[in-house]
Amino acid sequence: MSRETTPEENVAIVQRMIDYVVTDRMERLPEVLADPFRWHYTYEDRDPVVPLDEIIAKHERYRRGFGEDFHSRLLDVVAAGDRVVGRYSEGGTMVGPLLGFAPSTKPVIFSGICIWRIEDGLITDEWFYSNLRDTLANAPR
Repeated sequence: MSRETTPEENVAIVQRMIDYVVTDRMERLPEVLADPFRWHYTYEDRDPVVPLDEIIAKHERYRRGFGEDFHSRLLDVVAAGDRVVGRYSEGGTMVGPLLGFAPSTKPVIFSGICIWRIEDGLITDEWFYSNLRDTLANAPR
């Protein structure tokens, strides 16, 4: 039986997911992400259905690209029904490769918009756009 969550609960679920990534606790992501997960990513033209272990591995590679100063902040949040929309800022010192770009060892800050869909207390879909690729292309080396 499915459990309907309130918009406030959905925001809390999204915030937990962000906290797990920021604090490098990827083993906790199955608490908030559905399997399979539908990842609608701006830079890849592919089937959005991705096994959870692959999503966790992507988050791990992404997180390893930044130093200990990595941060992610929701700046604006709107929640209604099963959707949460957030405008966010992320960044930190780039210590590893990201999206094919070599590390710059300089701080990079970027922003984006993300839409999450929550069903039965788990995030099932994520659509997002960020200016990360443009930011990395123009980062000092």
